[in-house]
Amino acid sequence: MTTTPTRLRALGATAAAIALLALTACAGSGSPAETAAAPVNLKAAGTSGVLANVLVSDDVGSAPQVTVGELNGLGDEVEYATTVEGDGAAITPDDVLLIDLVVIDGQTKQEQTPYATLGQPITLSSPDTIPFFVDVFDGVPSGSRVVAVVPGAVLEPGSTSPVAPVVMVADVRTTPTVAWGTPAEPTQQLVQVSEGADGAPTVTIAEGAQAPTDLVLDTIRTGDGAVVADGDSVVVQYTGLLFTDGTVFDTSWDRGLPSQFATGNVVDGFRQALVGQTEGSRVIAIVPPSLGYGEQEQTGIPAGSTLVFVVDVLAIA
Repeated sequence: MTTTPTRLRALGATAAAIALLALTACAGSGSPAETAAAPVNLKAAGTSGVLANVLVSDDVGSAPQVTVGELNGLGDEVEYATTVEGDGAAITPDDVLLIDLVVIDGQTKQEQTPYATLGQPITLSSPDTIPFFVDVFDGVPSGSRVVAVVPGAVLEPGSTSPVAPVVMVADVRTTPTVAWGTPAEPTQQLVQVSEGADGAPTVTIAEGAQAPTDLVLDTIRTGDGAVVADGDSVVVQYTGLLFTDGTVFDTSWDRGLPSQFATGNVVDGFRQALVGQTEGSRVIAIVPPSLGYGEQEQTGIPAGSTLVFVVDVLAIA
């Protein structure tokens, strides 16, 4: 069944759980990566010297080549270093972060988790964020690559059995939380959108308007970023309403963070609203039942409903 925008979450888990799963998963074995450049200590912590035995390539945004040597001498503290300094602003606790990472077993030297997105945006200030992420990422320039050696005592505190350390290589960048594109004149009169001080949309549906039978798309802000392709994972803010009476059935704005999902995991009208849009855009989509949930009732959505989505396209993840 198609995943719905009313249930957008990262594999049914919180951001903290995703991070913890990424750090402790045992998803099979991969081949040892090739040797690459050694870390540059632009921001670093650790005195054991183990970081000198972790070699990481500098191709931020792509799966890194990583070689892990001996980690003897690692204590009970996370040791980390920035290997590539990004050209963005220094990350603050309230910035919304997109993180791509790979996790390698420090004992077997094999990949535990292949290089992939964390799954959902996070902030360092959230109580759900695992604590050492704050140490590793706070103050690092957006667009940086960071390597961290995480001891077993941090992964599984209080464990009575030995726990192998892991090596995490992470690419981190910030994302805006509201569409920044150039305003454009609406091309339809059924739905009007105004913006609050925080950029969140206020949506008004024309009184007495008849629901359209075809998909209506109206880009009211045109961004200058990359173009969304079918199958991309995108980061968005969105509000979903019933066309009949304007009832909001779901909105990311109330959750305090944008959402992230693949274009193939939403109803088809929502997918069509995303594909071809540019980062920074805001689009209105009026979705007939045939491109929404049809005659299947959903929580807060009666069967046969025409839906309205207002979507800010923030980033391609």
